[in-house]
Amino acid sequence: MARYSDARGRFVRGESLALHVSGPETATVQGAWFNTEEVSTLDLFLDVTAASGITPSMTVSIETREGAADTPATVGSFAAKTGVASERKRFTGLGKECRYVATTTGTTPSFTFSLIGVAK
Repeated sequence: MARYSDARGRFVRGESLALHVSGPETATVQGAWFNTEEVSTLDLFLDVTAASGITPSMTVSIETREGAADTPATVGSFAAKTGVASERKRFTGLGKECRYVATTTGTTPSFTFSLIGVAK
């Protein structure tokens, strides 16, 4: 889970993030919203260590919004993963809050992955 750095629950630039600790997921999952008011960039690392199922695929996206009443917008996505793989990616154009969404497809897909990085 992401750590908060100040009394108002905002990240300070250079803060380490652990958005998804390594573990298996068998359905589409989304992380909790976290405050990115003072952050302009997320440098994230997706590490998929296991994948199974019939034609499994997983796409991890970063969504942003200005507040709880707003409809989320996708900032960007990692390339779809179909097996063991890793990728680094920089996300910009962040609103006041962000979260990750890992969308899985296929028959009985299962992915073990972690999503970590740095807020800048």
